[in-house]
Amino acid sequence: MPPLTPNPVNDDRGAAIVELALVLPVFLSLVLGMFTGGIIFNRQIEVTHSAREGGRYGALLPVDEAFATGTWATTVQDVVVARSDEQLEAAEVCVALVEGTVPVAVSADHSTRSGDAPCFDDSSSGTSEPRVQVQATTSGTLETMFFTKEVAVTATVTARHEGLG
Repeated sequence: MPPLTPNPVNDDRGAAIVELALVLPVFLSLVLGMFTGGIIFNRQIEVTHSAREGGRYGALLPVDEAFATGTWATTVQDVVVARSDEQLEAAEVCVALVEGTVPVAVSADHSTRSGDAPCFDDSSSGTSEPRVQVQATTSGTLETMFFTKEVAVTATVTARHEGLG
């Protein structure tokens, strides 16, 4: 007659629940991390695209053009913000028309920074011709179940000014 008590060596009941309890948090953390990482990557693409669009626009915009509202730099900045698909605000975008091997803005109207400050140092390019600098910086949040990290999303663009006007 077979024994009425289960054999403790072959008793697997509950093992699947324990394995699920161990693996599920790690799996969900990976899925959440991939999802938020994809959102940050999409934001990087949007910011880069809008900075390039602004640089291209500024490269064709005459230096001496008069605007009903704002300056040359704020007009280009507005284009970058408009093309960003609501990923950027004006305060996160720097635009400057610079010249010289050490970049200096053409005038105060040609930079969104104070005075004749450039957006970034591109002196390593070795060019002294007029060029448009666009720098856009924002952030995104990478989340998992175990941690949250703020990630900087930045795009810097330099476009040769075509010298119109």
